[in-house]
Amino acid sequence: MENKNCLIVGSGSIGERHAKNLINIFNKNVFVLSRNPQNKFRDQFLNASEKVKKIAKSELKDFDEFEILIFATPSSIRYLSLENADKLKIKNIYTEVPAAISFSHWENLKLYSSNLNAKLYAGYNMRFHPGLIKLKSLSNKNFLSLRGVFGEYLPDLHKWEDYKKRYEAINILGGGPLLTSHHEIDIAILLMGKVEKVSCIMRNTHLDIDSYDHAIVNLFHENNSISNLDLNFFYKEYVRGIEIANSNEIIKYHPFHDGLKIGKEEAISFKDFDFNQTYIDSLSSVFSANYDKLPSLENIDHLMKVSDACLKSSNNDGRLIKV
Repeated sequence: MENKNCLIVGSGSIGERHAKNLINIFNKNVFVLSRNPQNKFRDQFLNASEKVKKIAKSELKDFDEFEILIFATPSSIRYLSLENADKLKIKNIYTEVPAAISFSHWENLKLYSSNLNAKLYAGYNMRFHPGLIKLKSLSNKNFLSLRGVFGEYLPDLHKWEDYKKRYEAINILGGGPLLTSHHEIDIAILLMGKVEKVSCIMRNTHLDIDSYDHAIVNLFHENNSISNLDLNFFYKEYVRGIEIANSNEIIKYHPFHDGLKIGKEEAISFKDFDFNQTYIDSLSSVFSANYDKLPSLENIDHLMKVSDACLKSSNNDGRLIKV
C-alpha cells in the first residue's frame, strides 16, 4: 500500500501552504513538526481538516516512514531540526528557498539526505512559472544582459509579529535579501549560464535590523554576459521583475504586474494565473519523478557557491571574487 504520510518541518506560512496543497491536491496525510504543537494553525481549513496534525519532535518515534519531508524552517537550522531522528525512513526531502545559507550547510543537508537514503530536491518554484518557462525557451536568442529587481517592505509582511525578530532580519539565520530572494540569482543562472565571477555590495539602507536590507549583485557569466540584481527590503510596494537584452530586442518579465513582453511583438499576461500552481507543480515533479524543471543537485551546488562568493565580495567592499 502506498504510504501517504508526509512530514513538514515548520508551521509558518510556507509550511501551511504546503500542508494545504498536500491535502487538497495530492490527498496526503500531513504531520507538521512544530515547536508549539498545541497552537492552532492560522489557516482555518487546516484547523478543520482531519488529514493534518501538529506534532512535537518526541512524537516522531510513532512513525515508520514518510513519503516526503518538507523543510519549511529558516534554512540555517534545517538539517539540525531532526537531529537524533536517524531512524526515520524518508523517501524524498524537499527544502524550501533558499536551499541553504551557504555551500557548507548545503553539503551537510546532502549528507543528511544520503544517510537517510532519501532523494533531495530544492523547491525553486519560480522555475515553474509560465513566464519563466517561456523565457527559458528563448534563452538561445543570445541574451547579453539581465537586470533584475526584487523589492518588498519587510515591516509589512507579517504585521502580527515583530519584523525585527523574523529570520529575514537576523543575520545568523540567513537574513537579508540575498538569500530571501535567492530566486533571482537562480533565474539569472538559469537564463544566462554559469557564473565565473561576482561583485556584491550589501548594506543597511533604511531598516534598523540585524541583517542588511539591501544587496546590489553583479554576476559575470562564463559566456561573457552580465546580470545586475537589486534586492531590497525597503520598497513600499512589492516589485519583482527582470529585463533582458539581446541584439534585437528588450524582453521584460514582471510575473505579478505587467506579465511578459517580448520586444514590440508579443505580450503575455499572467493576471489569471494562480501562483500557488508553481508550488503544486514543483511538488508534483517530485512525486512523479519528473525532474525536467527541478534544479539538479549540481545546479544548487553552483548556486550556493555563487551566493557564498557574493557574501565574500561584500565583506571585501565589493571586490571581484571568483566563484
